[in-house]
Amino acid sequence: MAALDTSMDTGSLGSTVNAAESATLPGVQYLRGFAALLVVAFHASANIADPAILGRPGPALFDYGYLGVDLFFVISGFIITYTTLDPSTGRAVMTVRDFAARRFMRIVPFMWLCIVAYALLRLAGRGTDIPTMSYLRAMLLWPVGELKPDVIWTLRHEALFYAVFALTFLTRPGLRFVFALWALSPLLLNAIRPIGTLEKAHDLLEFIANPVNLQFGFGVAIGLLAARPAASWSRAAAPFLSGVRGLAVLAALSLGLIATGYALDLHIMTIRTALIAGILASIMLALGIAVPSRHPDGRGAVISAGRLVGDASYAIYLTHIPVMLVLLSLLRRIAPQASWSVAMVGVILGALAIGVAVHLLVEGPLVRRMKRIGGLRHA
Repeated sequence: MAALDTSMDTGSLGSTVNAAESATLPGVQYLRGFAALLVVAFHASANIADPAILGRPGPALFDYGYLGVDLFFVISGFIITYTTLDPSTGRAVMTVRDFAARRFMRIVPFMWLCIVAYALLRLAGRGTDIPTMSYLRAMLLWPVGELKPDVIWTLRHEALFYAVFALTFLTRPGLRFVFALWALSPLLLNAIRPIGTLEKAHDLLEFIANPVNLQFGFGVAIGLLAARPAASWSRAAAPFLSGVRGLAVLAALSLGLIATGYALDLHIMTIRTALIAGILASIMLALGIAVPSRHPDGRGAVISAGRLVGDASYAIYLTHIPVMLVLLSLLRRIAPQASWSVAMVGVILGALAIGVAVHLLVEGPLVRRMKRIGGLRHA
């Protein structure tokens, strides 16, 4: 999983945005934050329930927090489209080379830093028990094989999406049908042989034609529609979604997303989940786009916090697992009888706080330095 950028120069599920950029599409920033929160809650609940960690099972609803990743993929498809195509002509506003350089600078150096940190933490905790090849594959975003840390799996799908999008939308308009074929390819693969509930570690075909392709496709479709001046749903919904109300609506829909997963018993990496979650995430995104960028209460503490968590979503995603494991280890020593709810709130708040701090102190400065090195004013 990665983050996104709402500037008109670039975008992805894994980038840093500044205050001016995040103000352009604040509702999308809120959704990024809620997507990260769902994933954090998913892993927190699973770890709190683990008998080897705390042994406090919680509501099954949080077992579906992984659907935050599906929301991320739809958002990523939208932002890449919205920020790389001219809204009046639909033509690319940057070359493939510039696009690749910007994506690399936004995503990869910070990812490398986090992977090295994960490996060092594991070395400190387990000595020489380091799956070197799994960490190396993660560094290279290798398309098949086990990755360490596990969360990098979303980024290799992001990288494939970037490649297919760049080679179709940013080269010749006549090749855009190839992107449509790629987005729909999991339907064809599933018709030939049912796709399992989990990505097969060494199956290159299932990586290329993965169900998440559909969700990137949903996002791209919304990006093409939103770029049109005639897209009127945004103007119609804007008054209702202004201020704190917009944040509350998107929060309720995020909870509704995992509630739907619970009600329908959705499973990760299936066509059914990709379609249902993709459609729901697309509706959420359409409403997020409609949140007005300026409103009298747009600078309040709640609004500012929502944007900040959205800006920091990439850092939160990449750092939350080791943070919560450390916090739970401390909690087990200090308050071994702590309830599930106390542990859940503490872990989530801690993971968000550390993620935001890493975003402000590490990720942001690193991206700015990479921009200077690369000679890019807006990366």
